[in-house]
Amino acid sequence: MPENATHSAGGGRLFAALIGIFFGVQFVLALGYPSDPRLFPLIVSAIGFFLAMALTLGFGFGEQDGEPTQQRPGRRQLELAILAPPAFGFGLWLLGFWLATLVAIPAIAYLLGYRNRAVIAAVTVGVALSIGVLFPLVHVPLPHGLIFGRSFL
Repeated sequence: MPENATHSAGGGRLFAALIGIFFGVQFVLALGYPSDPRLFPLIVSAIGFFLAMALTLGFGFGEQDGEPTQQRPGRRQLELAILAPPAFGFGLWLLGFWLATLVAIPAIAYLLGYRNRAVIAAVTVGVALSIGVLFPLVHVPLPHGLIFGRSFL
């Protein structure tokens, strides 16, 4: 067992319970929306609530098998978790959705230790196309970026 592994899932359960409460509140708030717009928030909040409650009850923490339940992230993973979101946001602002996404996903995957280029390429293209096509279909504009300033779709 790695030295930074632990068998305690208490922190994870507490976090899952707090997230479950958040989803429960969102569900109750969504009940007040008009009938058409409330369907999606109701579905997402209900699924989130039930998944959070399952984690709170211990499902998914590996306690049954006697395996370590969590590993403390190293300094590199913490730095990546703190720096990647604002860097991606800056990339969205400067370069726009397409270029920032097509650069960020493989870069972050590589920094996390993934080396299978075919899988990284498939996930990058799949995520970029899914978001890039579906968001405009539901009238959610994608950032065009300061440099490129206009949409290609």
